[in-house]
Formats: sequence, C-alpha cells, structure tokens
Amino acid sequence: MFVGDIVMSYLGAPFIAEGSAEGLLDTLKLIEDLEPALLVHGHPPLTANFTVAALAGLRPALEDLYLVIRGDIAAGRTVFDMLGRNHLPDVLRTCPDAVLPYLLMRDNIIRRVQRQHASYWQPDVDSVDPVSPTEWAAVLELLTKGKLDVYTDTIQDLLDRDDLPLALKLADAALTNHPGSPAIGELRQQTLLRLVERHQLQGPFKFVVYSELAGLTVPAITD
Repeated sequence: MFVGDIVMSYLGAPFIAEGSAEGLLDTLKLIEDLEPALLVHGHPPLTANFTVAALAGLRPALEDLYLVIRGDIAAGRTVFDMLGRNHLPDVLRTCPDAVLPYLLMRDNIIRRVQRQHASYWQPDVDSVDPVSPTEWAAVLELLTKGKLDVYTDTIQDLLDRDDLPLALKLADAALTNHPGSPAIGELRQQTLLRLVERHQLQGPFKFVVYSELAGLTVPAITD
C-alpha cells in the first residue's frame, strides 16, 4: 500500500493549521482493516520505521496518548506538563516495533491536540498577560546588570549540557540587548549548527528552520 506522508512525525506541516489526531487514528484503522503486506511511504526513513508491524502497535499507543492529552486539557494542565510527563503507553511493552515511531510522533501529537482543543487563554500567566521577547530581554539585562560574560558563560554552560533550545533562546535575548557582540553571535551560530545536526535525519521541518536561521544553503542533489 502506498500511504504517502500520513504518518510523518508531524500532523501535517507545522506551518499551517492542517491535520488532526482524530483523522490520523481513523486512517491508521483503515490501513489495519485493509491488511497490507507492505507499506511504502513518501520518504525512505518513513518506510524503514513505520512498517506494518509498527503500525499495529502505534495506533493503540496513540489512542492511549490522545485520551491522556484530553484528560490533561480538562484538568487544566499546561502543554509543558503534558510534554514533561513523557507518557509511554503499556501497549508498547508488547509491540517493540512501535516504540521508535511513537517516540518520533509523541511530542508533536501532544502539541497539536493541545493547540486544537484548548482556548487561547492557556492555563498559565503568560497567555493571560503576554510578555514579548523584547520585554523579557530587558528583564535579563537588569538581572545580568548588562555584563556580557554572564550571558556568554551561561550560554556556554547550556551548550555543555546539550540544552540547545535554551541556549538559542538566551543567545537571541542577549543579542537583543547587545546586537554587536561577536562572542554572543558565535555562540548562537554554534548552537544553530548543533540543532541542524540534531534534526537532520528525523526532524525535517526543524532542520529547515534552523538551517535558515544559521544561514546555511543545502545544495541541490543532481545526477
């Protein structure tokens, strides 16, 4: 069965509001009912990871996750609470082929379902009274007393811990306050290159975003 990109790690492209967990689960059930011997996806990594054996365990695992997400939304939990839970359905114990596909999809499923089913006022103060990145950068400038070494030492520490998204966020804030700093600019570029490397195989959209921010050009593949 040729299934295109139905089970990419994202529910549709993340740049536009398309795709739903409900639609994905219905499609997985349809594939299961048709009993194909082989699944051919739109990209070789998908064909390698999202096999017939994997989908047999993936659908019940995602159904379990979906119910957990909806319960968390009803309980007023934040998306960070949901992501931090690192939920692993029990069905994965008996379906090892589904473990990697589930992990590739889990965080994106959580974020999409939470975004689609929660209000624009989230269960946190930030959504009630939003603080802009520029305003937050001004707070950090007060906290650091404008000392560049405080920024650079902290960014480097985050890099050493492999906390790359946090390192990038702090570097961007630091450059808001000190746009001409070559030291902060270099640390930011190091962070972006490591993010590109991290996502080059399993996170195509993140790979695209971080490559663009890093000013990288991927050459065309020619025969």
